[in-house]
Amino acid sequence: MNHRHALSIVGPNGCGKGTTCSYLGQLGAHVMAMSDILGEYSKKKPEAGKIIHEYKVEKKVNVPDPVVADAMIWKLGPLFRQVHSGLFGLDGYGRGPEQIKLLAEWISQRNEHYQRIDRPTIKTGYVFFTLSLDETLRRVEKRIEEFRKLGKTPRTEDLGEHPVRRYEEYQALEQRLIETARSVVGHVSIIDLGTLTTLEAAAHIYAMAYEVEPDEISLRLRSRLAEVA
Repeated sequence: MNHRHALSIVGPNGCGKGTTCSYLGQLGAHVMAMSDILGEYSKKKPEAGKIIHEYKVEKKVNVPDPVVADAMIWKLGPLFRQVHSGLFGLDGYGRGPEQIKLLAEWISQRNEHYQRIDRPTIKTGYVFFTLSLDETLRRVEKRIEEFRKLGKTPRTEDLGEHPVRRYEEYQALEQRLIETARSVVGHVSIIDLGTLTTLEAAAHIYAMAYEVEPDEISLRLRSRLAEVA
């Protein structure tokens, strides 16, 4: 790949975005979770950290789009200066239309700069995961069990009424997100995680970026996972 391909993976909370990104990491992709980036950004930028804490912890709603976009740009800027090829999986970025637009504007500006200095440009895309509410809740329950087995405190957004509320909030926005992404980026895919496993979804995403057959990537990924088992 002689360019950088930044793919945002968006979907309901608990649907399998993180698992899919972990498989992409096994294939050599640079993967990053929006929740982790917001945590890092909060420590480096105290004023933004106050806003993030207010929305995530106190109000328990999504952080404003401009703050999320600033955090992602803060993370990607140094990375793109150092890494000039490969796939970048952005787990959970793009849950608001303004996020999608702001990142697209920034990448467009970066690409103009890269073209002037003869550096590989950045191709962008969005992958939207769909999954039924019942299956999403089942996966959230499984994640809670796994956290407790490890002696870890489950995520706040996985407890009580939060999973259903967040699912409904996402569903209400989903079509608008897809339409916004289609208006500003090069590629948009919709993957039904009710018919594909997260491993198969990762293979499809990787194959899309590298323009190869998904089955070939699935075999490579299964082989790699077997080696480290």
